[in-house]
Amino acid sequence: DPSRWADDPEIAKAVAQAERRLRGRGRVLIRASGTEPLVRVMTECEDAEAAETIARELSLLIGRQLGAAADQVSTAAPNGDPAGGVP
Repeated sequence: DPSRWADDPEIAKAVAQAERRLRGRGRVLIRASGTEPLVRVMTECEDAEAAETIARELSLLIGRQLGAAADQVSTAAPNGDPAGGVP
């Protein structure tokens, strides 16, 4: 169940830390897909490298917490390409 991420305290802590790192210069959005069995991790920031790093870190953590294999974790670039998520 991809929506399990929302109840995980370690993920919540990491999201809060990521938002502090962005310091109002961007945002983090995490949601379970409505059409696929995966969690979408999206970040936006004026610093594309920071956005990509945060998205990758969160995706890996969510994957570990939900039991996804490392090769099942992918991230989306700030512009949305390629589409990514955690099954």
